[in-house]
Amino acid sequence: MMDPDSIGPVIAGAGAVVTAIGAGGTGPTTVQADSTGSIVLAMKAQGVRRLVVVSNRGMTVDEQDNALSRYVAKPILRRVLKHPWADMAEMEEIVRSSNLDWTITRPPRLTNGPRTDEFRTATGTNLRGGNNISRADLATLIVACLGDPATIGQSIAIGY
Repeated sequence: MMDPDSIGPVIAGAGAVVTAIGAGGTGPTTVQADSTGSIVLAMKAQGVRRLVVVSNRGMTVDEQDNALSRYVAKPILRRVLKHPWADMAEMEEIVRSSNLDWTITRPPRLTNGPRTDEFRTATGTNLRGGNNISRADLATLIVACLGDPATIGQSIAIGY
């Protein structure tokens, strides 16, 4: 687990914290839950209120998912990515229960494509279609969320 006392000096005086920490591989992991828990403790100790985290859109299923996604793709991914998605779900719960001014971003598959500013978003639900997004456009959304109080306490899906 990361030490909140070592994180504190790094975020002292910050207006916000953004975390996109993720686990590599498909094996058991708690890296996201552990690191986010430590970040939240450090933020509270330093009086930093604004938190934006990167999660993923794949682990949630709702009415915006088409039949192929809902009944084939996501169940397969849920088995393959069982451990990292469990860790990510725990991370989201830590964020939601933090009493901070949080936003959870939920991108689909990330690419190394250019910034286009042509993405779509959906608040509190999955985004129909939009199965990929460039890291550059995800960064654009994150920056926009930092300055938009309407995104506080929300999950925002993104895609093309």
